[in-house]
Amino acid sequence: YRIPERGLLQPGFFGDVVVFDPATIDAERSEFVHDLPAQEPRFISRAKGIAYSLVNGVPVCRNGEVLERGPGERPGHLLRKFDA
Repeated sequence: YRIPERGLLQPGFFGDVVVFDPATIDAERSEFVHDLPAQEPRFISRAKGIAYSLVNGVPVCRNGEVLERGPGERPGHLLRKFDA
């Protein structure tokens, strides 16, 4: 996508990484969850076999569980636009 400072694991770049076991990675059975405002439903499919998800080098998920953070302690942000 030619996003500046992304796409490579090297010093100075943003390091988003998913660590998984290729022998066990798979999708769980799809399900509806009611976690939107007014308990509206949405359709999801969770993953298995993922050991860690890291955003900017900071672990955010471990073995499928989101790691708790305090308010404002998120290591990344939504990238809406960029200059290529």
